[in-house]
Amino acid sequence: MIKPFTGEGDVVAWLTKVRLVARLMKVSDVANLIPLYLEGDALALFLEMDESAQSDADKIEARLKEAYADGTFTAFGKLVQMKWMGEQVDVFATEIRRFARLAGFKDDLEKIVKLTFVNVFPEKISVALQQVPNILTMPMSEVVSQARILSAKSSSGVTAVTVGNDHRPKGGEYREGGGFKGECFRCGGPHMARYCKEPRVVICYRCDKPRHMANRCTVSTSNQGNEKRGTGAPAATPSQE
Repeated sequence: MIKPFTGEGDVVAWLTKVRLVARLMKVSDVANLIPLYLEGDALALFLEMDESAQSDADKIEARLKEAYADGTFTAFGKLVQMKWMGEQVDVFATEIRRFARLAGFKDDLEKIVKLTFVNVFPEKISVALQQVPNILTMPMSEVVSQARILSAKSSSGVTAVTVGNDHRPKGGEYREGGGFKGECFRCGGPHMARYCKEPRVVICYRCDKPRHMANRCTVSTSNQGNEKRGTGAPAATPSQE
């Protein structure tokens, strides 16, 4: 039924399940149901609340979310870093919506969810979704259905879409199932550079050393060749006779 909540895990999903169980079991007093499944730090937090607040389900939920839910910046950071890894498309869309809500999007929530959802898939599927007629005005449920069909085709090795232009990223190619095969030019990993989590490092083109630009390079032009070769030898001086 309901697993105890100790402060670890997704508090928003846990509270949603509590509300669902209360509705299905026809329990009207949710405020008395929530503390029965709190343990550890979460229970201690509840016990610190005023008695009047302990009898108000909305206040209990608000306090638990304040303590354990992702903050606005954290939720937005997770939202922009999301990538589809083969999970159920419907569940993935719900997760995007959850992070968008936690990030504070309200009026533009549907638009943000849709734009994020379309862009989190491998490039072939993403391009196919972008080319669906009226995708921007289509209900999110229909967008999810389109993505479910395309992802199923991609998983079975069928080409998801045929397009006029070659959308393959440079420096790599697609596997038969739609995945990217190549190396990130930044870290050498099996992903495109735009998805790389390694920090960008500035490389000086004069001496090939990191963390400074050429206009701040201390290597003189005359010593540039030696510095690059690592010899450190001074430039040769013509002999005088």
